[in-house]
Amino acid sequence: MALLVKLKNLLIGSARITTAKENSALLLNVCMQKHLPYYETEFSEEKISIYTSMSSAKRLTNALKNEGIEYESKEWGLPLILSKYKTRWGLIAGAAIITVLLILSSNHVWDIRVSGNTSLTAAEVKAELANVGFTIGSRIGKRDVDEISNFLLIDSEKIAWISINFRGTVAYVTIREKESVLGERGEDIGTPANVVANRDGIIEYLEVMRGTPVVGERESVREGDLLISGIAENKQGEYRTERAIGKVYAVTNHSFSVKIPLEYDKKELSEPVCVKKTLKFFSNKINIFRKGGNLGASCVTIEEENSFSLPGLPALPVSVVSIIALEYKTVSARRTEGEASDLAFFELEKLISAELRDASLLRKEIRTEMTDTCFILECDVVCSENIAKTVPLG
Repeated sequence: MALLVKLKNLLIGSARITTAKENSALLLNVCMQKHLPYYETEFSEEKISIYTSMSSAKRLTNALKNEGIEYESKEWGLPLILSKYKTRWGLIAGAAIITVLLILSSNHVWDIRVSGNTSLTAAEVKAELANVGFTIGSRIGKRDVDEISNFLLIDSEKIAWISINFRGTVAYVTIREKESVLGERGEDIGTPANVVANRDGIIEYLEVMRGTPVVGERESVREGDLLISGIAENKQGEYRTERAIGKVYAVTNHSFSVKIPLEYDKKELSEPVCVKKTLKFFSNKINIFRKGGNLGASCVTIEEENSFSLPGLPALPVSVVSIIALEYKTVSARRTEGEASDLAFFELEKLISAELRDASLLRKEIRTEMTDTCFILECDVVCSENIAKTVPLG
């Protein structure tokens, strides 16, 4: 009901009339004497505001002028838009069509909002809902939410519980995810396995949760050496297999090398040109503009989507998708020593972050060299890291 009231005020036009607080009684008396209805009153420390229709606002402001009362007026709504674009009938017709479509689509889902997800993204949850036939544009009440929930729980491997509630045209989806029954690396913890070294190092300490350790602190190991055994012997001398689980921290060495050429090819982009516009309503698309001709090979495109939103209303399922084209040409360029150095250190940090994401750096030694053709950066890193790697028993 509140949504329909807001749509009505949007269609007929609304206005806010504001005056000083000492004029409150006179303002309300004028409304009563002139039989001018208003649907909301707002007070602040120094002012009073009333909200009324655009037609009533005109009569009210004329009465306030006659009384010599100063006021402020702000109008919004479809009549105001039409007055601005009264000579552009195409826009007016389009707006009228969209308005009618919005009213007719008030019994469809305009937006889906997800909560309760941790490892899953909202987009992934919406994709799973779409697989069972529930998406933006679905008709409200056509299918029971319990039916949708049951189909999703049967179909999904990651969602254990789901609740769907509607507020107007917005579907609020709350989920609980299934707890993983797999090991730290996504493996079946029941499969027998050893823990071996994934690189050379000197052992600092071990955290053994299952299995038999076969190395000790300050011991040097090579890549592939056994660290924690998955074969255990009981008191009767019998052997059994299990999955060795644990972490083994060691001091390790890493070397990185980055070369940045001074001469390089640079792409220069032209001014952006719009080549296509599409009106998107729910999942339906209508082409409203397209530039003729094929795009050249040296062209990149960017897609932009601009949604419509109105004050006090939920997100509207209407947007304009624009395809922007940019031509580019390749030119030769040369970096300065400072630019090459900055880029080399940036690339080095990317390499270190990717390879040593979970390691603690103990020492770093850097060497640089500048030649006629490139800037060379070499780095030796000593760090402390977990070198444990699980290998199934063969």
